Amino acid sequence: MNRVVAAISKLLEPAERECVCGDLKELGLSAPAAAASILGLVTRRQLAEWSYWRPWVALFGVAGIAGWYLSRSVAEVQMGLWLQIRTYVTYGVAYEPGGVSAMQEIAYTGSSAIAMLLWAWACGFVLARLSGRALWITSFLFYCAVRDTWTVRMALSGNIILKHSLWATLLFRLLPLEPLMLEPALIVFLLALTLGVHSGRKGTLKRDTRLLLTAAGFALILLLAWMESWFAAGFAHWSGQAYVATPFLLRVLPLLAGAWPVFLISLPDGLLQGPDPHCLTGNGRLTR
Repeated sequence: MNRVVAAISKLLEPAERECVCGDLKELGLSAPAAAASILGLVTRRQLAEWSYWRPWVALFGVAGIAGWYLSRSVAEVQMGLWLQIRTYVTYGVAYEPGGVSAMQEIAYTGSSAIAMLLWAWACGFVLARLSGRALWITSFLFYCAVRDTWTVRMALSGNIILKHSLWATLLFRLLPLEPLMLEPALIVFLLALTLGVHSGRKGTLKRDTRLLLTAAGFALILLLAWMESWFAAGFAHWSGQAYVATPFLLRVLPLLAGAWPVFLISLPDGLLQGPDPHCLTGNGRLTR
């Protein structure tokens, strides 16, 4: 078989690839016709996935809502770690923002990092279970949302100044043309996301383990919402202003928006994944 056709056939799953390649050999199609047939089959498969509700939930719920809020979490964890390391290396002391002790700052940053990893894993798990063959689309858009939405928000609000235009900066970050070592938190986030996708596709994680992870995710939400009051109270005391506590529910809601997929990992598999896998007939057509 032509090398180009063989390369394109890798877009199919192994079992399907064997059936399709066998049919193409029997039909004796030319290389361009065979490549067009495979690409047409892949396109039909992708369109068929989007006729169900699960990939749409993965797209808007996980890649959209959760990715938007997790982008801030990743940026804050990275900034917290960078400030602590730079301050200690430069001055030999821990970084202490106004009114907050070093231990409180370290505890909050550490808890945020653990929560970020758990939530990234949960998002990967849910994306793999919901997306089906559309996983490459939803996971890529989730990556883009986590990496860039916080930068876009800061740039549009005037809180950061970019060296290049906004679209050029997003392109540079996407390729990427900047060293990834400048974003260690994102690298660790991607590792946790990849592990979650692997667990979701493998489907061997026990229900008790998933329940435990869900409980841990909810506990981290409550813990971080409580810790956030340290900074508001500390800043008020440091500046001499009266401290007015933000209602606990209003502190919890943004965290829930970013971490909501952690509550889906404990659901029965029948709700997260379609009951019938796709299969091929002898003529290469998609059936149910």
